[in-house]
Amino acid sequence: MKLVMAVIILAAACVFTNAQQTAWTAFSSDEGGFSVLMPGVPSPNKLTVNTASGVKEADMFTLNEGDLNEYIIAYSKYSKTDSKSRSTDKLFNAVRDGLLSFQQGKLLSEAAINLDGYIGREIAFQSPDGFITRARFYVVGNRFYQISARAKTNERAPEAMKRFLDSFRLLPINNTKP
Repeated sequence: MKLVMAVIILAAACVFTNAQQTAWTAFSSDEGGFSVLMPGVPSPNKLTVNTASGVKEADMFTLNEGDLNEYIIAYSKYSKTDSKSRSTDKLFNAVRDGLLSFQQGKLLSEAAINLDGYIGREIAFQSPDGFITRARFYVVGNRFYQISARAKTNERAPEAMKRFLDSFRLLPINNTKP
């Protein structure tokens, strides 16, 4: 749980420096087991977090289109014991509450979702600076995925956010690395 919160807080605090891009291309992570369409190439970050159950790693990919949209994909791996003992609803609630608290956001919507038979949750909220964030969370086996798009309200934002979030796909996971 602490790992998930650390990923969210670090993702929200990242300073993005990528130049504005307009061409959408597929980005995939064999190790992460996902692909997604993005308007450029994201920057990877590997985070190490000390938790009560030991050291955990999280992988995060971020992209910023300047003053327009910000995109984040993050995933965390859990031991099989951790993944079985965790309540998905409690995890989703904690992530939602952490995001709202950190961003001082007002929840606009929340819904149960499904991706390839895996349960998930989608939330949308608005922060005091006028940005809208749409985020989706999934628990897939021993992984927690967070996909989010943050945008200043403009005519392009809803379409870009939907395109990004809807393009997220699960791939077979490459487990060749220790």
